[in-house]
Amino acid sequence: MIGLALIKINSIYIAFTLTVLILLTSIAHKQSIQYKTESLSAISRKILLNILKMIINFNIKLLYILMVMMLALLIILVTKDMAIPILKDTITLIVVVMLTTLFSILFLNPIAQRLGLVDNFNKDRKYHSGSITLIGGTSIYIGIVIGVFLFMTLDSNSLTYLVCSSLIVVLGVVDDAKDLSAKFRLLVQSLVAVLMCVGSDNYIHNLGNILSFGEVNLGALGYAVTVLAVIAAINAYNMIDGIDGLLGTTALVTFVSMGFLFFLSADITNMKLTLILASALIPYLISNLSINQKLLPKIFMGDTGSMLIGFTVVWLLIQGSQPQAEGKLSFSATTALWLIAVPLMDMARVIIVRLIHGQSPLKADRTHLHHILLQLGHDKRMALLRIFTLSAFFAVLGIAMHVGHFQDVTNFLTFLMGFALYFWRIRTLSKRLL
Repeated sequence: MIGLALIKINSIYIAFTLTVLILLTSIAHKQSIQYKTESLSAISRKILLNILKMIINFNIKLLYILMVMMLALLIILVTKDMAIPILKDTITLIVVVMLTTLFSILFLNPIAQRLGLVDNFNKDRKYHSGSITLIGGTSIYIGIVIGVFLFMTLDSNSLTYLVCSSLIVVLGVVDDAKDLSAKFRLLVQSLVAVLMCVGSDNYIHNLGNILSFGEVNLGALGYAVTVLAVIAAINAYNMIDGIDGLLGTTALVTFVSMGFLFFLSADITNMKLTLILASALIPYLISNLSINQKLLPKIFMGDTGSMLIGFTVVWLLIQGSQPQAEGKLSFSATTALWLIAVPLMDMARVIIVRLIHGQSPLKADRTHLHHILLQLGHDKRMALLRIFTLSAFFAVLGIAMHVGHFQDVTNFLTFLMGFALYFWRIRTLSKRLL
C-alpha cells in the first residue's frame, strides 16, 4: 500500500513537472528562433527574464496556464485519498438562492425607479450613461436571508450574522438614498463590528506564526484590530466597485476560494454560507454585465452591496482563520490575505499614495487599478478580465501555499513581496499617463 501510494504521488509530481517543462520548452523554442546567434546561457537568461516580464505585466495567458496547472495539482493531491461528500441539498440551495435573488431584482427595480434610488451619470467618476437602479445589494441580501433560513442552522452565530448584515444593509440603503457623511458611516460600521465581536465571539485574536517567533496572540487588542479589519474590508470592496462586474467577480473569487478551503476542513456550515453568497452573486452579475437584458434589467450594487459584501467577506475570513471552540482552523490568517489580495492591495496602495501627497485617504479619485487600466486604453471588459484573472491567480496561489503547508512566516513574506511588486508595477503604469 505504501509503495503504491508513493508511486501515485511520484507520478503526480512527474506529470506536473513535465507540464512545466512543456510550457518552458514552448517558450524557449520561440525565443531560440529570435536569438539563434547568441550563446545558450544568454538565451536562457532572456527566456527567464521574459517569463518574469509576462508575470509582472499581468499577462493573461500565462496567468491562466499557471492557475490551471496549480488547480490540477491541488485537485489531484486533495482528492487522491478523499471521499468527496455530496450534499443532498446543494443543487436545491443554489437554485433557490439564485431564483430568490433574480425575482428580487425584478420586483425591486420598478420600485427603486419610482423612489429615485438610482445612480445618475457623473462625468468625473462614472463610466455609464443614464440612471441605473441601486438594488444589487438589497437583492443579494434577500437571497442570503432566504438561503440562511432554509439551509442553515439558526444558532447564535448565524443569527448574529443576520442582525449585523441587516444593519449594514439599512445603512447602505440610506446612504444610497441620502449620501451620508463618511464619519457617520464609519461610526455605524464600527458599532456593527463591535456587535459582531460581542454577539458571536467572532474576532481576530491570533495571527499565527507570522514573525517566526511563535504564535502572535492579540488578546484584548484583537477587538480593536477586528473593528479596523471590518472597516477596511467594507471600504476596500467599496473602492473596487468602479466598473461593471468588478465587485461581483472579485467577491465571487473570494467566496469560491473560501468555500473550497471550508470544504477541505469539513466546515460545512461556513461552506454553505459561501455557497449562498456565490449563488446570490450570479443573477446580479448577469444583470450588471447586461448579459441578458431581456431577462434582467441592468442594476448596480450601490453602497448597500459593497458594504454587505465587505462585511460578509471579513466575517467568513475571521470564521475560517481564527481558532474556534474545538481549536481547529480552516486556513491561516496569512492565507486569508491572498483571498482578498486585489481589493486589499489596491486600497493600501491608493491610501499610501494619497497620504504621500497630503490628501485625505477617504477622498475619491481616479487612481485605482481599474481607472489606470481604462486610462491606458483598455475597454471595460478587458480591464475586468485582467483584474479578475489577477484576483483568481492570487487566490489559487494562496490555496496552493495552504495545501502545501507553507509556514506562516513564508506565506506572509511572500504576500508582502507580492504587494511590493504590485505597488511598483502600478506605479510604472501610472507614469505612462503623465
